[in-house]
Amino acid sequence: EMYQQEIMAEFVTWAGLVFSAFNPRKHCPDPFVLPRLKTVYGGVDIGMTSPPALVLVGQDERGAMWAFKEFYQRNCRPHVWLSVVGEWTREYKVKRWYVDSAFPAEIAAMRQYAQVRPSMKAKDAAGTAVNYINSMFEREQFFIGPDCPFLRSEMETYQYKEIMQGDEMTFLDKVKPNQNDHALDALRYCTLPLSSAAAGERYGQWVAGKFG
Repeated sequence: EMYQQEIMAEFVTWAGLVFSAFNPRKHCPDPFVLPRLKTVYGGVDIGMTSPPALVLVGQDERGAMWAFKEFYQRNCRPHVWLSVVGEWTREYKVKRWYVDSAFPAEIAAMRQYAQVRPSMKAKDAAGTAVNYINSMFEREQFFIGPDCPFLRSEMETYQYKEIMQGDEMTFLDKVKPNQNDHALDALRYCTLPLSSAAAGERYGQWVAGKFG
């Protein structure tokens, strides 16, 4: 399996990985050329004791998604990441930000910088988002840029429990506890809303660039 994965560049499903369809060779192109994006959304995982994480995801004209920008900083005070929200909203024309709805005060504070929505809180919204992202990987419609190292690291290591008790009801019941998933949470919050963004939505400015 290691030979197939690393030498032959073939995809191998590693047991227990949540993002089993993720293959860095396919989904982290080098050089990374960001296409014109018709819509950009952001996700924010605030956390309490964990580092806040911000992730930007854009959708191109053919419907593919590109995670291209990340902020991830330990011991970060709110005014620091809030200023990043404002800066990125202007620079990358972020249409909306999605934030964990358990943080109404932070959502209110963000509204002075950008359009903000609470994250989806359906019974298994996390599972729905993970399944959608995996399906996009399988179709080679989801890509991660070099400016998202923590997102890539979390995606490569995030695992399900080795033994299930049988009473797990949602995706979050099935994964191992205490894993790093801050960037992944931010990604989940904005990916599903972006997937349902209206195709004809007008967007002020295209975002384009070349990295690495």
